[in-house]
Amino acid sequence: MADTVSAIVSCEWLKGQLDAGTKGIKVVYAPWPPKQKAQAELKQRYIAGAVFADIDAIRDQSNPLPLMFPGPDQFEQQIGQLGISNTDHVIVYDNASDTGTLSAPRAWLMFRVFGHEKVSVLDGGLPKWIASGYPTVSDITPVSPTNFKACYNPIAVYSMEAMLDNFSSKDRSVIDARSKGRFNGTEPEVIPAWLSGHIIGSTNVPSTDLLDPTTMQFISKEAIKDTFQTYGVNLDQPAVAMCSIGMRASILVLGAHILGKQVPLYDGSWGEWHQKAPKETMCLGVGWTDTKNELISPV
Repeated sequence: MADTVSAIVSCEWLKGQLDAGTKGIKVVYAPWPPKQKAQAELKQRYIAGAVFADIDAIRDQSNPLPLMFPGPDQFEQQIGQLGISNTDHVIVYDNASDTGTLSAPRAWLMFRVFGHEKVSVLDGGLPKWIASGYPTVSDITPVSPTNFKACYNPIAVYSMEAMLDNFSSKDRSVIDARSKGRFNGTEPEVIPAWLSGHIIGSTNVPSTDLLDPTTMQFISKEAIKDTFQTYGVNLDQPAVAMCSIGMRASILVLGAHILGKQVPLYDGSWGEWHQKAPKETMCLGVGWTDTKNELISPV
């Protein structure tokens, strides 16, 4: 399928398409965290016509790591259940209250990994939609299942084996989307059992730096380019993105895509690397001690 749509679309654009009754537009609410908490936070406010995609369910359920990509058979079955076909223009959004966007780029990337390039992220997500004065509804739209065919694109995803090879070859720079504290090892990771830190030689580009905290939208194309350059990342050279669980790194992948650069995602990210890779490949930081979130230095 030809890539004929913009990677991000504005709330104004989507409102116009919905008002005009444009055929083939499928709005997908893909929040993080999963359904129950996200719905409680939203007080069940949805964009009219939206279907709910549970990112926590659309993953490899046999893998203990969170959010690993599912196989193509699972993806096409779950997406087909949402009433999405291969001809639809999918608009994904979420409801991150602080940035407007968190998990929608992950959903965007999943569609692209499985061959559906007619997918866009709603810039600013639900917070921007509501701030624009656009209406919401209290229920997700019921749908009839359709046939969706997935075509897996392996070059869009890096495995741990590929990352280990890259650690030796240095063929690609590694860009890490986590916060500076978690990357530097001075703040704890998102999962208590994990230690913070980073792969030696990787570069920290916090995903939040690509989002405007005031407008809750992506910064301009030129500003995205400047941000990568500020952190010393030259996207004219091959790169691979990572974070903790493959969520925030998807924002960097989207940012690179806006610049016309294709950056694969290390699916297992830090959650896999810090548990399985040789210790000499990483700088380790702090971890949790208990449910009170007191910090210690690891042994």
